[in-house]
Amino acid sequence: MLYTYLFLWLISFVMIFDLNNRKVLYFFAFLMLTIFSFVIRFQPFENDFLAYSSFLSGKSFSIDNFYYTREVVYWGGTYLIYNIFGNESYTFIFVDMLFFLIFTVFCYVKKLPVYLLLVYFLIFPSVLGLLNVYRQFLATTLITIFVFSNVGWFKKMLIFIVSFFIHNVSFIFYSFIFLYMKKYFSAILFFVFSMVITYFSYSGKSDSDTGSFNPIIYVFFIGVIFFLYLFVVKFKIYKDKLSETYGYLFSLIFLCFSIVLMGSGQSKRIGMILFVISFVQFVLHYECLIKNPRALLVLRYIVVFFAGLSSLLLPASFEMLNS
Repeated sequence: MLYTYLFLWLISFVMIFDLNNRKVLYFFAFLMLTIFSFVIRFQPFENDFLAYSSFLSGKSFSIDNFYYTREVVYWGGTYLIYNIFGNESYTFIFVDMLFFLIFTVFCYVKKLPVYLLLVYFLIFPSVLGLLNVYRQFLATTLITIFVFSNVGWFKKMLIFIVSFFIHNVSFIFYSFIFLYMKKYFSAILFFVFSMVITYFSYSGKSDSDTGSFNPIIYVFFIGVIFFLYLFVVKFKIYKDKLSETYGYLFSLIFLCFSIVLMGSGQSKRIGMILFVISFVQFVLHYECLIKNPRALLVLRYIVVFFAGLSSLLLPASFEMLNS
């Protein structure tokens, strides 16, 4: 599993160059991700996947059970897929491929470089998601598309609803849509409202761990991304770019509130999602802002290097990859 990860990381370095035949490259990247899925899904199940596989093999899905109906897209969806394949590994591979394809289409439509497609699944929150907090990983992918896609309002709402019924934590990220619509007061109101709901819904619950480090480390990571963004724009903040700047600040404030209000495990999960949002936002920004090809290539190299290195240096993700 670790060697497959390293191979994907190596391919990502090749993809930083502006090569021709984007469709072929996207297909190749999707194929590599699919191979990665086959490798990891035929490993012995560990962590949360013990519960996911037990649920499938036990055929315990019931529409009368609120635990399942409140996140019915995941539980009901995987239950139906399992009834087709009759195998837990193939069920997870099918879901992996579906979400790989969805994110591939997102990157292709936005004309993003192919390396982002690979790097997105190599950063440590995605690795932890693919190997442990799976429902959160799936919801995070849809939240990212929800926030940054240019589709119409109806499609955005559909994406959000699906993500919510995969993992209810998606609810608290709806405020980002107000932020990027430059409705800052509405964003603040929904943020406060979601924090109140989250406090009463999650406080004291779901303290399952996603690594031994303190959740404050995510504040540092997002802060570093914000600093790099300021460096790219030469520390000049223009009025028409306020929503971009506020996006990073909003993530930092959001995370600080979650650390205060929620348990360590839950605030880490919030931090993982906010880190992914900030990471993708930064890539979108510098790809648009930097016009010097050599400077852009150097920054791409740095991003790919540290994105891959993050999963190798953090004990939680490295141990899962090396198991």
